[in-house]
Amino acid sequence: MTFESQSWPESLDVFYGELNFARAAIYVRLSRSTPVGDPQELESTPLTLAGVVRGPRNRHARQLSAAYTLTDLGPGPTLLARAMITDPCLWSPESPAAYDLTIELKRGERTIAQASRQIGLRSLAVVGRRFLWQGNNWVLRGAARQVEELSREFTGALVCRQETASDQLLQAASVEGVFLLVMIDGDNGIVDSQAIRRLASWPAVAGIILSGDATVSREALRRLAPNLLFGRFAVEGEIAPWSDQPQFIIAHVKSPESFAAWGERLSVPLIAWRVAECNQEAIRGECDRLQRDLAPFGQFAGYVV
Repeated sequence: MTFESQSWPESLDVFYGELNFARAAIYVRLSRSTPVGDPQELESTPLTLAGVVRGPRNRHARQLSAAYTLTDLGPGPTLLARAMITDPCLWSPESPAAYDLTIELKRGERTIAQASRQIGLRSLAVVGRRFLWQGNNWVLRGAARQVEELSREFTGALVCRQETASDQLLQAASVEGVFLLVMIDGDNGIVDSQAIRRLASWPAVAGIILSGDATVSREALRRLAPNLLFGRFAVEGEIAPWSDQPQFIIAHVKSPESFAAWGERLSVPLIAWRVAECNQEAIRGECDRLQRDLAPFGQFAGYVV
C-alpha cells in the first residue's frame, strides 16, 4: 500500500483542552492505526506530529497575530501534539476569532504529509440546567430552520439539519459569529463518525443534536469531538433513560404550562422550540415573544423559532 494524501487528514482530530483568559492548550491527535507511509519503511522510525498554530484571525477586528509551535508529546495510545496559546482570543458572536493550524506528519526528520485546519476557542459549558458562556449565565436565542445563506442582519444561534449544513454555510457562520447546533438523524441508529469529525472542524459548530433513533454514547462523542456539546431532540412529556446521556434537550412547545411542567422534571438545560413563520431579521423578536409567553411558567436555557 502506498500513501494516499487524503487518507490521514480525514482522521485528524483538532481540539482544545485547558482554556482560560491566560492560556489555551490546542491539541492535534491521530490514531496510530491510521494507514500512512510505505509499510516497507523501518517501523523503528516512529511517526510524529509537528507544525504551527497561527492567529488569531478575525474579520471583525484587527488583532496581533502570533505563531505557536505544535510539539509532539511522545509515546502514547495515539499520536498527539500540543501548542500552548498565550492570551488566547475566544470565538464569540461579537468577535469570531479563529486560529489556523499547519500540521505536519513526520517520520523521523522527514515530513511525509501536511494538512491545514482551523479552530475556534469557545468558552461554552453546561452547568446544571443552564448554559454558561465565559462563566456567566447564557440564554440561547436563534432560529431552527433550513437556511441556505445567512443575511447580514441575522444574529443569534442557528439550529439546522446535517444535510443542509453545507461548507458554505459552516464557513459563513464561522466568520460572521453565528453559533450552530446541527441536528443529526442516524442511519438505522448509526451515527457517522466522519460526519461528526467534519462538523467539529468548524469554529461555529458548538454542538450536535441527535434525533430519531440516532444514538452515540457521550463518552464516544467526547473521544471523537471533545469540544462539542451533545444534545437530543425530544417530545414534550418524554422522560427516558436516554442511554446516550445528552447534555441538553430541545423540544417543541405544545403549551407553555405543560412544557414548563415537563421541563421541571429534566436535569439538563431545555431549549424551547416554537415553529414561527418569519424572515431572518424578525427571528430575535419571535424568540423574545416565545420567552414572554413562557415566562409566567418558568425560565429556560434557550428559545428558538
